[in-house]
Amino acid sequence: LHTTHSGVTTLLMNRPDKLNSWDEAMEAALHAAAAAIERDLGRHRVLVIRGAGRAFCAGVDMAIVGREQTLPGRDLRTIMQIRHRFFDWLEQIEIPVIAAIHGYCLGGGLELALCCDFRLVSDDAKLAMPELSFGQVPGSGAASRLTTLCGPAVAKDLIMTCRRIDAAEAGALGIASRVIPAA
Repeated sequence: LHTTHSGVTTLLMNRPDKLNSWDEAMEAALHAAAAAIERDLGRHRVLVIRGAGRAFCAGVDMAIVGREQTLPGRDLRTIMQIRHRFFDWLEQIEIPVIAAIHGYCLGGGLELALCCDFRLVSDDAKLAMPELSFGQVPGSGAASRLTTLCGPAVAKDLIMTCRRIDAAEAGALGIASRVIPAA
């Protein structure tokens, strides 16, 4: 779901019952919103991405992860290329992109946030890259984007240990552009 008011466009991930983890429908909606924004870029001065309910985004829905693990390599690469195109679009769009992070920001949700120009993180946020604990690797650019933001040691620590960090640590590490009160 995306809305525009006075040049501020908001992309709302709206699966609060699933902590806004994305499924095929949400991924298609994100791509459709990106295409609509791109077609009429002049109307948009800033893009804000946020999640409904108590989370920013918990990444890819585990049901999709299970299905993706059974796919032939070529099919999985195609899915990942589509996902990468959206993340690359976010990183390269000609307007500022803000991730308004609250609650959980996990896995692909953090990868999504790392593509944004600014990450405004509420003080109740919990961020992590838990993919290795599920036998996966962060596959949408987290390693390179985290390395650019925080350096290789921090990127390795967060990816390899799967540990959760709070907003204060995200700010100290340079992941959060700004930490703000949840209220």
